[in-house]
Amino acid sequence: MSVIEIDDYEVYFDDSGTDSRSPVAIAACYVATKVQWGELVRNWNETKEKEGFDFFHMTDFMVNPEKGVKPYCDWDERKKERVYNMLTTFIRIRARYGFALTVVKNDYDDLIPEEMKKHLGKDHYVWAVRCVMGRISEWREYWGMKRPMRYIFSETPKGKGTRGEILDLTDSLRDDPDTTEKYGLVKDGLGFQDMKTSPPLQAADILAWNMLDHHLKVMTVSGKDDVRDCSSRFRCLRENAQVDLGFLTRQQLERFAQRIEKYKQRTGRFPSRRVERLIQKEERRKANTAKKQGIWSRNRGI
Repeated sequence: MSVIEIDDYEVYFDDSGTDSRSPVAIAACYVATKVQWGELVRNWNETKEKEGFDFFHMTDFMVNPEKGVKPYCDWDERKKERVYNMLTTFIRIRARYGFALTVVKNDYDDLIPEEMKKHLGKDHYVWAVRCVMGRISEWREYWGMKRPMRYIFSETPKGKGTRGEILDLTDSLRDDPDTTEKYGLVKDGLGFQDMKTSPPLQAADILAWNMLDHHLKVMTVSGKDDVRDCSSRFRCLRENAQVDLGFLTRQQLERFAQRIEKYKQRTGRFPSRRVERLIQKEERRKANTAKKQGIWSRNRGI
C-alpha cells in the first residue's frame, strides 16, 4: 500500500447548487501539496483572527446585509473586498491547480441513459465529481505524476445520500487496474471533513460559488465563458491562474449520450465495465430470486 507523504498532493472538493431548488450542480476542487495546504491554513487562520470571523462561507458572505448574517452584515464594502482579496490571493499562491464543472440537472436527467444513472449515480454533484476526476487523471498523466493523492470532501448532513454515492464512486474507480496511476487513489486515500474547520474546503467553496454565479448570470444569458465576461470576484480566481473550468452545455451532453448509444448499438453493452458488471449482477440476482420463488411455489403445490 502506498503511503501519503508530506510532498504528496491533497485534493479538496466542495459543491454548489446541490439544493433541490437549484437548476445547476457544481463540483469544484483545488489541488496542492500537503506542505502548501499547511501554509494556506496558516495564512487563513491569521486572517481569520485579524479580521474577526470563525470560518468563510461564500454564500453567507454574498448575502444581502439586511438578512443579518453575522459577521458579514457588519462589514463595509472596503473590509469585504480586503478579506476576499486576501483569501483568494492565498488560493492563487498555495494551490497548484483548480478544477470545476457545472452540469444542468434537467439536461442530465433528460439525456443520460437510465442504466448509466442507476449505476454511476443519480446525484448530479457526484456525476460532476466523476467528470472532474477524469480531468485530474489527464492532468496527472500530462505531468507524469505517480505519487498517491488524498481526496477530501465536505462532510454531508447525516441521512443525505451524497456521501454514499461518493464512496460508491471511489469504489468504482478502484475497479480500474490503473487507478493508482490515473487518480492517485489508494486505500485510506479518501476522507470527509467539516468545512467550518477546513480552510482548504472553504477555498474550494469560493470556487464552487463563483462557478454557480457565473453559470446563472452569464452562461444562461449569453453563453459566454471568458475571463473578460467574469465578475471581478471570479476574474481574480481565473485570470492567469492554473485552472481547468468547464460549463457543460446541453449540446455536449447530447453528444456524450449519442456516443453511449452508438457504442451500445455496436457492441451490445455500455462503455463502462462497472455498469456492465452491475447490470449482470442485478440480472443474476433477479434470476436467483425468480428461481427461489419457483422452488417455493412448487413446494407449496401452487
